[in-house]
Amino acid sequence: MDSIIVNPKDEKELKFVSELLEKLGVNSKVLSVEEKEDLGLSFLMAKADRVEEVPRDEIYKSIKDPVDDKSEFGLTDEEYEILDERRARHLAGESGSYSWQEVKDAAKKMLK
Repeated sequence: MDSIIVNPKDEKELKFVSELLEKLGVNSKVLSVEEKEDLGLSFLMAKADRVEEVPRDEIYKSIKDPVDDKSEFGLTDEEYEILDERRARHLAGESGSYSWQEVKDAAKKMLK
């Protein structure tokens, strides 16, 4: 079955939506900033062309909302900087990487 991702505007709205879902008996999970980043990266990895390297700005442009210039994943500039740092560490061979299957398996575990 498909899922819904909700990005509340503040803590009060997060609490309200979480309590409402609980009362309705709907399973839900609150994601940390890091989990949200990981999920966003997994979406990017799924779209990635592994043959051609695309400049970072083009990637960001493809996921930004043209109306309000906010990412569909709700990432802040600070979160994009974190992604840039992680990418640089990865390209320098200073961090590990995961196969698409490993990413999908981890995402499924997070949603249980």
